[in-house]
Amino acid sequence: MAKGVDVGLRGALLGGRLNVTVLHYVNQEQNATAGSTGIGDINNIAAANPLGDTSTAGRNLRGFANVPVVLNDLRDREAKGYELEAVANLTKQWRLSFNVGLPKVYETNAFRDFIKFYDANKGALKQIVQDAGGLVDAADVATVDNAIAVNNRSPDVNTAVNSYNNLRIARQNVVNQRRIVQDQPAVNLYTDYTLGFSKLKGLRLGGGVQYRGKQIIGYRGSDTVVNPASPATAIDDSNVDAYTPVYSPASYYTVVATLGYTVRLQQKRELRFDLRVNNLLNDQGPIFGVSTALRPKDGDLTSPARVTVANVYSYKTPTAISLTSTLKF
Repeated sequence: MAKGVDVGLRGALLGGRLNVTVLHYVNQEQNATAGSTGIGDINNIAAANPLGDTSTAGRNLRGFANVPVVLNDLRDREAKGYELEAVANLTKQWRLSFNVGLPKVYETNAFRDFIKFYDANKGALKQIVQDAGGLVDAADVATVDNAIAVNNRSPDVNTAVNSYNNLRIARQNVVNQRRIVQDQPAVNLYTDYTLGFSKLKGLRLGGGVQYRGKQIIGYRGSDTVVNPASPATAIDDSNVDAYTPVYSPASYYTVVATLGYTVRLQQKRELRFDLRVNNLLNDQGPIFGVSTALRPKDGDLTSPARVTVANVYSYKTPTAISLTSTLKF
């Protein structure tokens, strides 16, 4: 079930040369799809051979079955924010447009099926990891039992250990209460000028900037600090939790340039040509996505403390040129 309310104001100023629209929206959705969490890690543990089984088709000893690879979880969502758009006709040929979006998106009771499944089956998952030659300490951190000779270990022990830790981290960062999941501002500024004289009359030259602010990519429910009572171990960092967001390292922007021309044909037909150059400056820096990882605090590999940082990223698409034509009749 979903419902929403939009309230906006629109006005024309300066004799119609400036048009401004302001919008405020509030939307709510119950039982929204939320993707899935931990499916691969659960199945990795289910497929882990126990000690002594070196076969390629082995599985766990506990009768633990795989979960479906494709499924969706549920959450409740609330979105609210403001949008502003302004278009100014500075002259008959020169136009300037500006828009900004300030969204805030929250989730509640998120990944409820994952929570139920993990909490109900955590004991079995732990036992399978131990069967494969893993150790799980009092802090629920899994490691490979180095007392077992390498050639006697399960071929799946490393994968099982890593997957167990991934599931623990995922569970620590899943919450029931209201939590912000996105507040990334977006700003677009664009201007174009149409030549009104000479043989180039009707030629449109334009350019603009697209800005995207930092975005939430994870939470800090798994962060730890050095244990004062035992410096070789770590304890939970009480200053942050699963409601403390991790933001992408930086905001970014791209520049676009356009060139257009319209040929007027008979019977009021028009043939329009548009050339667009995306990422005009060919900025190929990284854009961080929605993944995080635990890393040693301040890069100190000797410290047991861990902090959540941005992990997976992609690079901006290099300069891309497109040419389109449209026939209006």
